[in-house]
Formats: sequence, C-alpha cells, structure tokens
Amino acid sequence: MLRRQVLLTIVAAFLLSSPTWAGLVADVFYVKMDFTLAETAFVYQLDAKGNLVPLPVSRVDRRTGEIDYSKRGVLWLLGVETHVVRRTPDGILSEPLEQVEDMDRYSRANHHLVFSHVSRTKPPTEIFMDGQRVIAIGQEFTDLWFPAGYAYKISDGYMYPWNWHWHNFGGVPDDEEVYVQVIAYYDDDPDAGYRDLNVFWYDAQPLVSEFCTQPGRRSYDGFRWPVLERQRVVAIMPHVHDHAEQMELVHNGQTRAVFTGEFATRYTYHRSHNRCQNYPWALEEGSLVPKTLNMWYPEEELIFSPGNTVMARSVYNNPHAGPLDAMAIMVTYYERLP
Repeated sequence: MLRRQVLLTIVAAFLLSSPTWAGLVADVFYVKMDFTLAETAFVYQLDAKGNLVPLPVSRVDRRTGEIDYSKRGVLWLLGVETHVVRRTPDGILSEPLEQVEDMDRYSRANHHLVFSHVSRTKPPTEIFMDGQRVIAIGQEFTDLWFPAGYAYKISDGYMYPWNWHWHNFGGVPDDEEVYVQVIAYYDDDPDAGYRDLNVFWYDAQPLVSEFCTQPGRRSYDGFRWPVLERQRVVAIMPHVHDHAEQMELVHNGQTRAVFTGEFATRYTYHRSHNRCQNYPWALEEGSLVPKTLNMWYPEEELIFSPGNTVMARSVYNNPHAGPLDAMAIMVTYYERLP
C-alpha cells in the first residue's frame, strides 16, 4: 500500500511539473459513512484550516451531498484514487500515507458507493438512470485511471452519491468518524484534445446487481447485454465479491479477458439479500484484498457494435452451507464511435 502511494505521489509530482500537464488539478472529497438507520452519505471537503465543510445537499436525494460542476468550465477527468480515512475524537484525519483500508473493520464498512454525473451535455447511457455512473467504489477500492489520450469530459451538471451502503459489523468505535476519501484528478485545459469517454455497466444481474451463489465451486453466466451503439472499449473496472475466483468478459460468446484479484484470509461478512443468507463477521479464506482487483485495458482494439452481445461470466467458490451474495459487474469506459 505504501509503495503504491509513493508511486502515485511521484507520478502526480511529474505531471504537475510537466509543461504539457500544466492544467492538472485535483479535488479531494470525503463521504461520511453513517452507520445509523438514516444511513446518509453527505459529502465534505477540507477548508484552509483543515476543517471538514459539507457540500450542498443533493437536489436528487436529501440524504446525500452534491458536487457542482456548473461554473467550473471544462474538466477532463483523468483518474480517481479511493481510500478509507478515519477521524479520531481529537478531530485529526488520518494522512494519505496512513490509510486504513487494510484494516478490515474499516474497508468492509463500505459495501459500495456509486457516483452519478448528471449533465445536459452527457446524457445517460443506461435506462432508468439520471446520469452516467462514472465513479464506483466497492470493498476492493480499485483506483480508476484512463489510458493516455483519453478522459471523461465534465463541462456542466453535478455529481452525487447515487447509491451506497454502509455496514459496521467489524466494530468501528462509536467515537470515530469514517469517510471514503475520493481524490479526482482533472486536466482543466479546455483545448487539451482528449478523446471523450462514456460509461456503461455490463452487469451480470441488471437493475438489482446482486445474485446468490450456491455452495461449492460454480460458474455463473450473467445477462447477455445487446450492444446499442458502436463502442471502442478503453478500460474496464471489474467488480466482484469475496470468494470469486475470476470474472470473464464474454463478447459474442468468446472470452476476451479474465479478471482476477488477490484473495487472503481476512475478516469479512455477508449480508442477506433476496434468497441469500447472512453470515456474521468472521475470518474467512478467499476474501478479496483491497487494491488488488485492477483496471483492465485492451492490448488490442476492442469494438462493441450494435447486434453484438456482452456478458459477465463469474466463477465463485462458496465455502458456506447456504447461498451467498455475489456480484459480477464490468464498469466499461468507452469512446463513442459513428
């Protein structure tokens, strides 16, 4: 973890000192995990004195906050780092190199946090959505980085936590505050010339996302998505749950990529959902380690065209006696083609 943070610091220092990256700027947001029944997700930023200041309440959901982009001009989103930080009773927030996501009680507290970008200039790519789900954070805390020459363009609108879920089965002390830290990197040069990206979620289980795995090792074919527009796939952020041995990108019936993370014996829990069973906080083998399920970038050009199908196939090895909650999602960033 420390080595990764040092590398990112060096990269940021290089970009800021490079004439071609003179427009690089960063926003740091903090989303507070609320473990009460209200389960809010308000968004904060630090002021010059180091105090956390709440951003305006979302116009969509009064239980969360909103990041306003209406007066900031053109921002090219290049990447996003995500962490968990805590604030102790003395009011001190943990520093970037003292993150706590490797401490299971904190990282497991975030089941998921998803931001939607609502914009007049970038309409939704999925039905039943008010915007594009551009930032997604699960217990794996995968960092989002786009390849050189590509970025997600933000020129208006706002972003807000569209969906989230917190748990405190690990026993975070009552006198501590826990936040998901989101560090967004942009280029604010409107003429930078990046190729603009859009987002589509190729989800094994549309709308609901979660499904149940049966005991033992089994393969699960997800929903076969019909492709609605011509897409050049630039990057994919995979998302699975504990005990997933792998997930495959299946395009027109052919496996095009296999995603795997690092698994270890860690403290974890499994919530009851639909027909899945609840399994309490305990040490389990096969638990996903944060920061190990990496972004995937095609080595060869990958085009999805209308008439194609895309599917997430997952392999889970459920060690429990009953059904276990699972997900298999490919958050796909693509360039729209004519």
